[in-house]
Amino acid sequence: QIEVQGLPAVIAEVAAGQSEPILVEPGHRLLKLTARGEALHVFHELDAPDAEELDATYRRALVSDTCDGLSWLLNAGGTVTRHFARKHDGWEFEVLNIRNEDCLV
Repeated sequence: QIEVQGLPAVIAEVAAGQSEPILVEPGHRLLKLTARGEALHVFHELDAPDAEELDATYRRALVSDTCDGLSWLLNAGGTVTRHFARKHDGWEFEVLNIRNEDCLV
């Protein structure tokens, strides 16, 4: 599909397929996906009012899960950018830009 349509078009299809928020775990929702060129942006919302950064172990798990679940996108040269914001004030406290080379560690 990437060879026929190009990576940006395939990423746009993936983003368009996500219309409703998804409960990841209690207090953590995936709100939406957007496509920007060869990047898939994933927007997360956390209930924790004092969140200022992700726990290092949780961050590594997110990178690992992204590498496993979206390897086709990363292997094709795309990027997955995960945005984390607090629900109570909307403050985006962390952004992870995940590329294929992040998976090789």
